[in-house]
Parts: sequence; C-alpha cells; structure tokens
Amino acid sequence: MGLSVGVVKFQYLDRPDELLHDFLWHLRLRTQFDDEIWQVSEGMNTIVEVTRPDMLKHATEFVSEENIDKAAEERIMRWIADLSWDEDMGDQGEDMIILHLSW
Repeated sequence: MGLSVGVVKFQYLDRPDELLHDFLWHLRLRTQFDDEIWQVSEGMNTIVEVTRPDMLKHATEFVSEENIDKAAEERIMRWIADLSWDEDMGDQGEDMIILHLSW
C-alpha cells in the first residue's frame, strides 16, 4: 500500500455575507451525510473536498429549501463559479476544491 502526502495551504477569501454564510453552513451540514464528499470536522472547523457538480447540487438544494430569490441564487452561483477550482482533479475528471470553513 502506498502513501500519498500533500501540503495544504489556506488562501482565505473575503468573509461571506449572510447569504453565503447560510449556504456554507448548509454545505457543511449536508456533506456530513454525502458519501461522495470527503470532510473532516473538529469543533467549529471543517475541511471539505468537493467537486463542482456536487457543490452545485448542494447550492440548488439550498436555493430550493430556503426559497431563495433569483438574484440571490445568481450571487451564490457566481461565487461558486469564481472559486479557484483545481480542474479535472475528481474521480470523474470534475473540477475540485478543498474549503476550510471556520466559525
């Protein structure tokens, strides 16, 4: 069995506004039960590795469940699109990102 070692370096983004905060809280809670998404949580810190399709799926769920209006939905989708995705890193060649969420 081989061993892979990676170096993690955080590049913190601007603090999210209330809408993005709520979406990221949703993402944190929902990915705990999603077998397709890896995450580790300790206290009020979560590191989550997610593909673009999975994040978009969770964003769509959030918009639907919270009755988010079209303008707010577009802001969430634009924020997701503007993240610094690692291209073609997922198992199926999807874009992937690792986020550190700290409350």
